[in-house]
Amino acid sequence: MTNTPATRKTIEQLRPADFSEFPIWTFEGSGNEDTLLRPLTNWPVRDLGGSVAGSEIALANASKSFAMFGNVFPDDPRATRHLLTLSVALPDGKWFNLSRYFEPTVRIFGPPQLAKALGLTIHEVFPIAYDLRALIIGQEEALHGSLLAEPAERLTVEEIRTLRRRRK
Repeated sequence: MTNTPATRKTIEQLRPADFSEFPIWTFEGSGNEDTLLRPLTNWPVRDLGGSVAGSEIALANASKSFAMFGNVFPDDPRATRHLLTLSVALPDGKWFNLSRYFEPTVRIFGPPQLAKALGLTIHEVFPIAYDLRALIIGQEEALHGSLLAEPAERLTVEEIRTLRRRRK
């Protein structure tokens, strides 16, 4: 695939195969839901802001899957741990956008629902291991780790807001 206007896609159109040649895609425009993404041709990058990265993940049962990542802060492992967005590719080609513990949609799109969508138990899915070091330059703890079903540390809503404001 060549990086041309024809390669632009919406986030919903991206598939794991799109990330094989271009593992990082960046948003164009103002951010409405139909905003197109274009592939980046050079990586690793120092900042994933305004972009998503795709990479293989390892589930707790040692099986491999594919995920799309956002809110990765290469210089801030704690912010990444709490704010990381993860969309897991499902067998039907759709993405499951995992909600985090502080999001209102966690009861609909939380860890148990991801496990069910994959046809697995929560203990077969979590923890989910990821490694973005080949794509992003930064502190290892921010780029390589595991996403737990239940976080080791829970922040209050105000602490999450403060963390988000610091990251802008």
